Amino acid sequence: MNSYLFQSRRLFSILPRFGAGLVLFLASCGGADFRYLDGSEGQLDDWDGRWVVVNFWAEWCKPCRQEMPALGRLAARHADWRVVGINFDGVKDEELRRLREQLGVRYHLLSSEPPPRLGLETPAVLPTTWVRTPEGRWLGPLHGEQSEADIEALIQAKGALVQTKVEV
Repeated sequence: MNSYLFQSRRLFSILPRFGAGLVLFLASCGGADFRYLDGSEGQLDDWDGRWVVVNFWAEWCKPCRQEMPALGRLAARHADWRVVGINFDGVKDEELRRLREQLGVRYHLLSSEPPPRLGLETPAVLPTTWVRTPEGRWLGPLHGEQSEADIEALIQAKGALVQTKVEV
């Protein structure tokens, strides 16, 4: 009997003992959709139920560098949101860590290619920002440098932003 057939029969013989739990476990073994620079992994489903700001940037892009502090403040002020930077040039790992420190980036950076199921095309203009609703709909693209107020106004226009008191 060939090995594949033997293993298939063996798997099907244990299914009645373990039932649906085994099937659900095996179905959840799809792996991560992306990896953050801090080494943690994520799935697109992790973003469900929260606002997500995704920003495409490059080191050589002056408006990209200028908006980074605003994105960092946005991430700090709205801890329940996720602000994510994606390097346009595909810089990864140690070089990306160096850029993060050099540019003072204070939000999540992807250190892997964005997954195709993210549904965002590579932008033709930088910086480009997209906002994902808690329901998984994309708003944008927003081209050019964005301020905290620009992004908050977009989210407020969707009726979702509650004004918070910010100490200056």
